[in-house]
Amino acid sequence: MNDPRSARRWWWSVIALVVVLALGACAGPGGAASPTTAGATAGETTGSGASPAEGCIDAETAAIIQSLRDDPANAQSTIDERGGDLLAGLQRFTPPAEVSTWREELLAAIESRDAAAVQALVQSIGSEVVVEFC
Repeated sequence: MNDPRSARRWWWSVIALVVVLALGACAGPGGAASPTTAGATAGETTGSGASPAEGCIDAETAAIIQSLRDDPANAQSTIDERGGDLLAGLQRFTPPAEVSTWREELLAAIESRDAAAVQALVQSIGSEVVVEFC
C-alpha cells in the first residue's frame, strides 16, 4: 500500500462500497420495490376476508396512479384520458377505514377534473396514506 496508485484505488473502492451500502439502505427492506406497495400480491386478501379486488387497488388502477405520481406535469391529460378508468378502479376498491376519506377525496377530485388535488392525493401514498396494490 506504499504505492500512491494502490492507495487511491483502495480509497475509491471504499467510497464505492459506501455508496452501494447507502443506496441499499435507501431502498429499505423491500429492495427496489415501489414505495407505494404495502406487500400485497395477487390473490391476497385483507384481514377482513375481502376479495383482492375489494381489499386492494387493482393493477390497472395502480398503473394509472403510478403514471400520475411519475409525471405530475401531465396529470390533467392523464385525468382527461384515463379518469373514467381511474374512477371505476377506485370505486371497486373497498378501503380500510383509515383510507376511506382519502379515497372519497380522490374520487371527488377526479370527478371535478382537479389535477392539483388529484396530484396531491396520489403523492401522499406511502407517506401519509398506506394502500395495498394487488
